[in-house]
Amino acid sequence: AEDARCFIADGYDGIKLYGFLNMESYRAILDAAEELNVPTVGHLPDAMPLSELRTTKLGEIGHLEELVKALLNEFGSIDEKGGDAFLQFVESRADEIAADLAANDVVVQTTLRFSESFAEQVFDLQGALARTPLEYANPGIVEGTSTLGFGWLPDNNKFAQLAGSTPEER
Repeated sequence: AEDARCFIADGYDGIKLYGFLNMESYRAILDAAEELNVPTVGHLPDAMPLSELRTTKLGEIGHLEELVKALLNEFGSIDEKGGDAFLQFVESRADEIAADLAANDVVVQTTLRFSESFAEQVFDLQGALARTPLEYANPGIVEGTSTLGFGWLPDNNKFAQLAGSTPEER
């Protein structure tokens, strides 16, 4: 939480939280952000049960798949129980999850544009780069200098190894 306060004091206007945080740290950061009236977005901690959506102070879940991951944690192994059983489980939980999100005004990003960009990067990286306003993107991610170790630019693009493949081959 102290790091969050320092970031805010340095002029950052929002906080993104990641799934590797333990619940104590996660809650403390959200408390600090609420106190300082700073928006929050991010991942759900691996240890967070979906029942916490009823009380979360997180303003926005950064990726729809965060909910899928949490549902998988509740459900167990798709390999053992089957995909149809998982879809039935999701359907049985959907209304409660939606109500909890709505009650706390939590936005959920689909990140569909990001996922759609993967194919563009494989088949037309230069075109994808030309169509993407990179000046608004995190430079560490664009350049590949973030903790991810890969980026969008050709020298560090993880999809570059697939370049030249046809959609049929891929």
